[in-house]
Amino acid sequence: IHLPVQPILVMCPFTDCKQEDSPFMNPIDLQSHLGRCHRLNINNIEHVVPFLEKYLNHWIDKIEKSKNKVENFGIKMKNTNIFSIPNKSYQKEDISIRQNLQREKLNEMLMIQDRERKDNNKPRKCLFCKKIHMFTEHNFNIGLPDNIVNIDEFLYILQTKLNGLQCLYCEKIFKSNAVLRKHMRKKKHFKINSKNHIYDKFYIINYLEPGKNWENFVNDKYESDDEKDDEWDDWDDEVENEPTMCLFDEYVAESIEEALNHMKNEHHFDFYEIQKKNGLDFYQCIMLINYIRRQTSLLKCFSCGKGFEDISELGQHLEDQKHYTVIPSKDQENGWNDVKYMLPTYDDDPLLHGFDEFFDDLSDTEQKDISTQYVTAEKLAIDDRLKEKTKQQHCEKN
Repeated sequence: IHLPVQPILVMCPFTDCKQEDSPFMNPIDLQSHLGRCHRLNINNIEHVVPFLEKYLNHWIDKIEKSKNKVENFGIKMKNTNIFSIPNKSYQKEDISIRQNLQREKLNEMLMIQDRERKDNNKPRKCLFCKKIHMFTEHNFNIGLPDNIVNIDEFLYILQTKLNGLQCLYCEKIFKSNAVLRKHMRKKKHFKINSKNHIYDKFYIINYLEPGKNWENFVNDKYESDDEKDDEWDDWDDEVENEPTMCLFDEYVAESIEEALNHMKNEHHFDFYEIQKKNGLDFYQCIMLINYIRRQTSLLKCFSCGKGFEDISELGQHLEDQKHYTVIPSKDQENGWNDVKYMLPTYDDDPLLHGFDEFFDDLSDTEQKDISTQYVTAEKLAIDDRLKEKTKQQHCEKN
């Protein structure tokens, strides 16, 4: 399953377009729309993706001033009523505008890259463990550092994929962190998918030469000896030994297992028994954890919803009413069984991957359902960004 974590938003540039309010997630969909609704095709559209919006605005402005006579600017495509721009008369102008926009974008990216290089006060945590060594210890390859720009956004995308239990190379989604880690080690998937063009904007090479994709410059020579496999072992160790906070009080255990035992012994909250008793699948467990975390942070009982003044009063209520083990129904309105609780209440919550082994027997159908739930939750996460970007683009047009 391919998850568009940070989609590129492109609005239809025609002012009278009936689908103007619908952003396009990639240039392929936009190209299809332009041909279907406006009889327009952009020649080699993949070459202008870095500056697509400005390029389109240049030509659509000319087309609209000519009363939408697309045929004045393009060559009729065989067996269609679609015109591909530019035609012979506008080839020089098209080359000029592409070169100017490319040069402008390249200068912008080089300035950003220069700022990032000078930003020495921002250590970046490794994607696979808690150290600051980044990619050197794990043989994880994303290309030459001098070719990378917008590194924070790039790492955010990679981290979001890993948090979503998605392999960075084959982009399959797995049912647990343990299974994902085993897969990446066994398959030597210590690199990103060079065919996924969502990464194109993070490589300077894409701003140097039109049509030259960064995948040509990624070093695909990976060693497969056991020593390289061992470099991933610390990922397992770090995950298992992360300090983990109790769901109901301010106690912080030294590990996930200790936190689960604390909740079982102190609050009679046996997570594994609750999972079995209520027939919760992997992602329902995640939703329940995130829901309880949120309710506790709001000083509310996760079972009945009653609010309190402080954490001690909440704990006393849970104990007196025996609500620690009273799980609300899955079908309860505005309850915990909602995809919005797929998103963590606390970032990097270790408890969210502390029960992997209980789901090794999931069927393929169940795994497919889980993946669908994750995609839906991730869509919710980007909806606000989509709406905000669309609003900004409308304001700029007006």
